Amino acid sequence: SSRFWALIISIDKYESRPLQGCVNDGKSMKEYFTKDLGVPEQNVRCLFNESTTHAAIVSYSALCSILSDTCILNGDIIIIYFAGHGSSYTDLGHSSDEYDCVEAICPIDRGTHHNGRTVLDLSDRKFNSILSLISHAKGHRITVLFDC
Repeated sequence: SSRFWALIISIDKYESRPLQGCVNDGKSMKEYFTKDLGVPEQNVRCLFNESTTHAAIVSYSALCSILSDTCILNGDIIIIYFAGHGSSYTDLGHSSDEYDCVEAICPIDRGTHHNGRTVLDLSDRKFNSILSLISHAKGHRITVLFDC
């Protein structure tokens, strides 16, 4: 039988345009997984507020950790939940369709500067690339929920 793994990313404390309720929603999701579905606590990873930097979301503390975690086996159920700001902007470089846009999730440090570079949103293209790697390594039983 399959096992269940979850990654929950929830952000309220954006510097501009803070939100209310995203972290509570993330905590509710964790409680639902662990209490109602019986998922072991160690199978649910949570990033809330300050820990939701672009680097943390992409790195081995979050998305890439699913890929590298040898406990997560091919065919296991994986849920990725994001609650926070989303954005979209015109894709100027890769499409001839003037209405084609890039959608993105917004990390807590978006627009700040780190090592001389501006921290960008996590685009649907980058997210899909990581998700494709996870799917190839861990199977196709992946559900992604965006509450933006």
